[in-house]
Amino acid sequence: MCQNSDNLVIKCDNCCSQQKSWLFLTSLILIVNEPEFRPKSIEIDYYETGHSFQAADSVHSNISTKMKEFDNIYSYNHLISIIKTSRKNLKLELLKYNEMYVFKDLSKKKKPFNLKKLKSIKFIKGSSKLFVKFDFEDNFLEYSILEKKFQSEIDDYIENSISTLIKLEKQSKPVGIKSNKYQNLIRDTTKLNNTYKEFYQNLKISDI
Repeated sequence: MCQNSDNLVIKCDNCCSQQKSWLFLTSLILIVNEPEFRPKSIEIDYYETGHSFQAADSVHSNISTKMKEFDNIYSYNHLISIIKTSRKNLKLELLKYNEMYVFKDLSKKKKPFNLKKLKSIKFIKGSSKLFVKFDFEDNFLEYSILEKKFQSEIDDYIENSISTLIKLEKQSKPVGIKSNKYQNLIRDTTKLNNTYKEFYQNLKISDI
């Protein structure tokens, strides 16, 4: 999609923790202004509450139905196998931890509006501003949502065609689980076959 479209339009539901968060909005300002990102704009339209059924929901339903065929799901690879066989022509793209950026909320402490009221948002390459609609019939309104110390820095990156993702870290290692949780899991896997045992034995541990 990024290689063939000048304007990327996304339709999504109103889940505030995912599609309507300040971290999400400030991250998209960085993404649209990344020199290697081809689209000139990203527009997100939020469905009216109660009218948000999408094709992805059908995929999730297929996966849920397939999962019910198993009493237990014992490992990550087991889960992948279930998802792959849940419907025809389903292609999975598995991300590695070092392919993920660690985005941070760069917004002002004093928020300019209530996120729940958003109907449509737009991000334009060459601008560090956010463009919003609170009604589909309205024109887009322009807002500066970045904290002041980041605003000038991002504007400088944009003006000089510097990667806007350069200030972000990539995930450097697997997050891991607490050592006490690891020990409990190992104790509970004594009756599993060796394939599943190996998955748990190889889990990364992190008490940070």
